[in-house]
Amino acid sequence: MSQQWDMSLQQQVGNWLVDVTYSANKGTHFAANGYNLNQVRSETRLELGLRLSDPVPNPLAGKVPGGLGAAMVTRERTLQPYPHYNGVSISNPRFGNFMSHLLLINVKRRFDRGLLVNFSFTGGKKMSDSTTVPVDFGPVEQTNENGFQDGLYNRRNDRSVDPADVSKRGVLTLIYELPFGPGRKFANSNGALGKVVGGWQLNLINVAQAGIPLTVRGASNFQADRPNSTGLSAKIDNPTARRWFNTDVFVNPPI
Repeated sequence: MSQQWDMSLQQQVGNWLVDVTYSANKGTHFAANGYNLNQVRSETRLELGLRLSDPVPNPLAGKVPGGLGAAMVTRERTLQPYPHYNGVSISNPRFGNFMSHLLLINVKRRFDRGLLVNFSFTGGKKMSDSTTVPVDFGPVEQTNENGFQDGLYNRRNDRSVDPADVSKRGVLTLIYELPFGPGRKFANSNGALGKVVGGWQLNLINVAQAGIPLTVRGASNFQADRPNSTGLSAKIDNPTARRWFNTDVFVNPPI
């Protein structure tokens, strides 16, 4: 389900039209990537830590085939809701949600005296908790964020800035009819010169936008690969190509 709403204000001053719009889009029950239903609760993982890997007697020994019926299994296996299965995959659940708030500004000068100018700006933020297809803008900007870290017990933990979010985008369009040729200010005769230099236009389209969010990885606590945040901003005063943000504000999570 997609719910959309907006509010717009317009004002015309001479040849100029200014349009300011607030626009929002709320999506619920969209298809999300799958997850394993056969998981130990997050609270249990935090309590036991590496003890989940300890070998313990298997209550299903000899009752199920293969390694799942061995005499000894990990403690984690005995705590899973379906210990007689390796995994239970949930495919394409309708758990995906997103929310965007946008400010749209459009300034337009209608075509007059050979000149048309149009400037549009979009600024805002899109939040989501899942994406079914990895976003890929080539080798420079890409993210493989396409699934839940804890899809069974804590899907809200994945809620963040959407991997494809572009916070700012501006487009400037300009069309200018050059003042040469018949009916124009210069070389306005119907002679050969007027026909050669007349009827030309100058067209300009300029696009500038912010990059997509950066996904921070490199941590490990035998369950997740996301670091913890210290709560401090990663922004630095004089970023360089080598140090674009403060990496010290991210720390390895507890086991």
